[in-house]
Amino acid sequence: MHFFTLESSKCTAPRCDFVCDCTDCSDEQDCGYRGRDFVCDFEDAGACGWTDKSAVGNEYMWERRQSGNPLPNSGPTSDYTIGTSAGWFMAVSAVNAQAPRTAVLTSTTMQQSSLSCRLQLRYFMWDSSLTVLEDTPLWAEVWTPEGQKALVWSPERSSVRAWKEGIIFLGRIPGPFQIQIHSRRQYGRSGDIAIDQLEFKDCALPGGYMSCNFEKDLCSWDLRSFSGLKWIRTRQMNISMSEPLRGPGRDHSTNSAEGHFLYVTKPDELKQDWASFQSPPLEPTNSSHPCRMVMYTHQFGGVSGGLSVLVAEKQIYPVWERGGSLGDLWVKAEIEFVVKSPFQILFVAAIRDQAYGGIAVDDITLSPECRLANESVPPERFPKPPKKPCAETSKICDFTRDCAQGEDEAQCGDFSYEQGIKGWTDTSIGSQGWKIMENTSSSEVFLYVAEAAGQQLTEAQTRTPLLGPSGLACALQFSYSLTGNNTHIETHLVFSLSPGEVSVMVVGQCLEFRAYAQTLTSDTRIAVKDVRYVNCNPQYIPSSTDGLSCNFETDLCGWYQDQMDNYDWSVQNGIDHTIGVGRSLVVDMWSDKLRGLSCRLLSLRQNSMDEHCLLFFYKLYGPQTGALNVKMIFKDGSEQLLWTRFGSHGNFWQKGLCPVPQQIISYQLVFEAVRSGFDGQVAIDDVAFVKGPCSLPTMCSFEGQRCGYTNNRDGLWVHQTWDETRIGPKTDHSLETEMGYYMLAHSGLNALPQGSVTTLTSPIRHGVTHTECVHFWYNMGGHNPGTLSVYVKPADGDRILLFSNSLNQGEVWRLGMGNVSCHGDWQLQFEVQGGGGEDTFVAIDDISFSTHSCPTTGHFLFLPHTPRDTATHNAWLLSPHLPPTKGTCLYFWVHQPVADDSKLVVWTLSSGAKTELFSLTGAEETWMHFRLNVTSETEYQIVFEGLKGAKSVLALDDFGYTVGVNCVGEQIDQISKCLALFSSSSTNNTGVIAASVVVAILLMVTLAVLLFLYLRMREHTNSQRQDSSSHETHTGFMNDLYEPDRVVLPSVYSP
Repeated sequence: MHFFTLESSKCTAPRCDFVCDCTDCSDEQDCGYRGRDFVCDFEDAGACGWTDKSAVGNEYMWERRQSGNPLPNSGPTSDYTIGTSAGWFMAVSAVNAQAPRTAVLTSTTMQQSSLSCRLQLRYFMWDSSLTVLEDTPLWAEVWTPEGQKALVWSPERSSVRAWKEGIIFLGRIPGPFQIQIHSRRQYGRSGDIAIDQLEFKDCALPGGYMSCNFEKDLCSWDLRSFSGLKWIRTRQMNISMSEPLRGPGRDHSTNSAEGHFLYVTKPDELKQDWASFQSPPLEPTNSSHPCRMVMYTHQFGGVSGGLSVLVAEKQIYPVWERGGSLGDLWVKAEIEFVVKSPFQILFVAAIRDQAYGGIAVDDITLSPECRLANESVPPERFPKPPKKPCAETSKICDFTRDCAQGEDEAQCGDFSYEQGIKGWTDTSIGSQGWKIMENTSSSEVFLYVAEAAGQQLTEAQTRTPLLGPSGLACALQFSYSLTGNNTHIETHLVFSLSPGEVSVMVVGQCLEFRAYAQTLTSDTRIAVKDVRYVNCNPQYIPSSTDGLSCNFETDLCGWYQDQMDNYDWSVQNGIDHTIGVGRSLVVDMWSDKLRGLSCRLLSLRQNSMDEHCLLFFYKLYGPQTGALNVKMIFKDGSEQLLWTRFGSHGNFWQKGLCPVPQQIISYQLVFEAVRSGFDGQVAIDDVAFVKGPCSLPTMCSFEGQRCGYTNNRDGLWVHQTWDETRIGPKTDHSLETEMGYYMLAHSGLNALPQGSVTTLTSPIRHGVTHTECVHFWYNMGGHNPGTLSVYVKPADGDRILLFSNSLNQGEVWRLGMGNVSCHGDWQLQFEVQGGGGEDTFVAIDDISFSTHSCPTTGHFLFLPHTPRDTATHNAWLLSPHLPPTKGTCLYFWVHQPVADDSKLVVWTLSSGAKTELFSLTGAEETWMHFRLNVTSETEYQIVFEGLKGAKSVLALDDFGYTVGVNCVGEQIDQISKCLALFSSSSTNNTGVIAASVVVAILLMVTLAVLLFLYLRMREHTNSQRQDSSSHETHTGFMNDLYEPDRVVLPSVYSP
C-alpha cells in the first residue's frame, strides 16, 4: 500500500517506489528519475540523483556535460533529448592510464520493482581516438544493500558516432536496490561513452502448481542429452563475475548472480551444435484439461541459435520454438500440451559458433493437469533431418535463384513463394506477438498481432532471415490492415510506414515489422499480407530516361537515398530554383529529427569512360550550414572528393560546376551534406550530367581538383593538405581543417634560390566589357618567405601587376584582391620569388571572380556558430590586420537601452592573444560616444565583441580608427610607404608608376575641396540626421547568415 501524511504542508511517503503518493510527486524526485513520467534527461543540474562513485583518485569518471560549441572532436554532436549542443547528458572523462580504469555512475536507492520493470535509455559509444574499444566499455549492474550485485545489461560494443537505444530489463526486485552504470577503458577521449534520456517503464507493483527454480536441485528434470553437448545447472557466480558477455548475469527467480538456472553455451571446441534435456514421463491430456507450462528463457548473443520445445511420445515433433537472440533479458513463454498418450517434454537448444552468448532456462512451472505418469514412454522416433541445402549459406535469401526450384529463396519472407510466410519469425518478448493466419477456404495468408505470454509491455515484432546483398532499386511492397481505435495502435517498419501500399529501400539486412496496441480487443486488428520484394536482384539496374539530370519535380530520377547514412534529403515545395514554387532537395540542419553528421544522395552506377560535367544549383544558408560535397565512390568502397563548399553562401541559389574525370571502372556520384552545428539549410536543384568538360568555374577551392591551374614545369607548386605532408599552413582556408586542400609553393633557399621565381597559371579566361574582381586568400610562412606577385597576362601584350607582398606577416590566411579590365583573352598568374629564407612557403586558396569591381578595404563581420536562439551568445566584428602602433585612436557610437542585459567588450587581438580595452554594461543612455587610445608592439586586429542578452538590442554606428594618430590628434607613428602601397587587399590595376603619381595629386586636390565642403555642411548634416536616416543607403557589410534584420533605433544630436 502507498500512503502519505500532511505535516507542515509537506508530503511524507515511501520514496522511490515508482508510485507518486504525493500530489506533486515530490516523493519520486531525484530517484534516478523525476516527475510522473519517471524520466531523467539530465537537463537539471541535480542529475536526478545520479552520482559518480568512481574510485577516489581515479582519473576516469562520469560527468554531466554538453557537446560544446563548436562541435568537439570527441563525444556526441548533441544530446538526445533536445538534439542540440545546448542539451545535457552524462558522459565519461578522458582517460590515458597504464591499466584499465572503471568509471561508476550510481542511482539513488529504489525500493522495489515489478516483473515488467525496464529501463529504456539512449547510449553513445564511439572510439574517436581510434585506440580500439575494450571488451566491456559499458555495462549496468543491480546492487543490493547487502552488497550483492547482478549484471543486467551489456550492449554490444560498436564504434558509431550516434545515439542508440538500449533497454535494461530489471524485472522483479523484491527489496531495495541501486543501479550502477559502469564504463571501463584504458585510453579514450572525453565524452566517447555517454548516456541520456533514461525512462523507467512499468516498474510499479500491480495489484496447486509444480514449479522449479533450480535453486536446490533439478526437481526431476533430466539433463541427460541425446548430444554430446550438455545443459548444466549453474549460476552466474560460477560462470564469471568479471566478463559481462559470459552468462545471463543473473537468474530469474532471485534476480541475482547467486541464483541458479539451466545453461548451455559453446564449448572451447564445438563438435556438436545442439543440446537437450527433458521432463519425467507425464500422463496423457485432452483439450478440456490441457497441460500448461510456463517458463522463462534467456537467449543472448551470437551463440544463441534458438530454443525449441518438442513432445516425445511415439515420435518426436516440435510444438514451440523461439529463434535467435532476443537480448540480455529473461522472456516468459507459455505452452499448452494436448497429447493422447504418455509423453515427455523435450527442450532442444541450437548453438552457433560465435564469439559470445548462450541459452538459459529458469522458473519452469507445470499446471496441475501435468501429472507424473507411472508408465514409461515408448522409444521415440526422431523426425527426419532437413535436406542438405542446395546452395551455400551465403547464397540463401540473396534475391537470386541458385537452386533449380528456388528453394534458397522460398523461406525469406516473400509471399510470392508458397513457403514465403515461414520466413517471418516472431521475436516478440512482450504481451503481444505476431502469428500466422492461413485461411484454407480463401487461400489467404497473412501475419497478425495477437496476445502473447511475455510480461514486457513492448511491441510485437517479427523479422526475416538475413537478406541481401540487394540491388540499387530494391523495394518492399506489402498491404496492411489497421482496424479498431487507431489512436491506440502504433506500427513500424524498419524505416517508415504510411497509408496504403508502402515501398522502402532494402539494403542487406533483416526486415522487421513492429506493432503495438495499447488494448487488444475483438475489433482490433493489425495485419500484414502480400509481402513482395521488388527489383531486389543485385544485377538489376533501373533505367531513367533523363539519366542523372533531374529537377526533382516528380521523382529523384537516377538518384536514391543512401540507407547507411544518418538522415535523408527531404523533398520540399516552394524553394526550388527551376520555377520558384516547385520542388528541391533540402536538409534543414535545425530539425530536431536529425541524428548524426551527414546524409547522402547516391546516383545509379555509371559505366561511361568519357569526361563529364556535373552541373547543379545549390544553396548554403545559415550560420551552421556545414559543407556540401560531391564525391565519387567506386566498387571497392573507396571515395574521391570532386567538389566542396563550406559555410554560409547566402539565402540564394548559386551555380555549381563539378568536373567528373574519365574513369576506366564504374562509379557512383554522391551529394553529401555534412553538418557543423544546428542552424542552417542545404539545398540542391536542377542537376545536369553533361558529357564533356565544364566551363571555367567562378570559384576554385582546390578541394578534389586543381581547376586547371598549371605549374611552369619546375614542380614547386604542389596541390596538397597539411595532413599529407606536415608542411605549409596547418589548415586550408575553405574548410579550415587539416584535410583541406590548397596550392603551395616551396620558397625556401634549397627549393627556390633567392631571386628565382615559380609561377602558377590559371586556364584562359575570356575578356568581358566590364571590370571584374579577382579575390584570393594567401598564406606566407617562415622568415623571409619571398615575394608573392599576382599578374594579369593578356593573350597579347605585357603582364599587368595586380598585387604584390613580401612582408613577413605570420602564418595566417589573408585576403588579396584586384580589378581586371581586359577585353581579350587573359590568364591569371601567381608568381613567387625566392627571398633567401629557409623552410619557407607561399600558399594560395579560394580563388574567385566577381562580375563587378572590387570593394574598398574595410571591416568584415564574423558570427561564431550558435543555435538559432542567440541569447547569451556572442558576435565579433573585426578590423583588418593593422601594423604595430604607439598610438592609434578608435572612435565609435554605441546604442544600448537602459537596463539592458547585453554587454559590449572591445579587444585587441594579436597572435591569438586578446587584450581588453573597454567594457560596457548597464548603460544609462541610448546612444553614447567613446574614443579609445590603442597601443600594440605587434601586428593586431581590433575586435568588437557583443554579448547578447535574453531581450537585448546592441548596435554600433559611425566607428573608425586613425592609424598612428592618437585621440588628441598627435601623430605618433611613422606611416610605412610600403604598407600604403601593398596591403593584404591592395590593388594596382595600372602597373604604371607615373599614372599613380598623377592620380595621387588629383586625389589631394579633391580631398582638399571635399574637406572644405564637409566642414561647412557638418552642422547642417547633424541637424538633419533624424530625417535623413530613413533614406540612407548602407553599404560595406554583407550578412550571408540570416535575412537582414531591420531595427529602428532612436537618434541623438551630436554635441
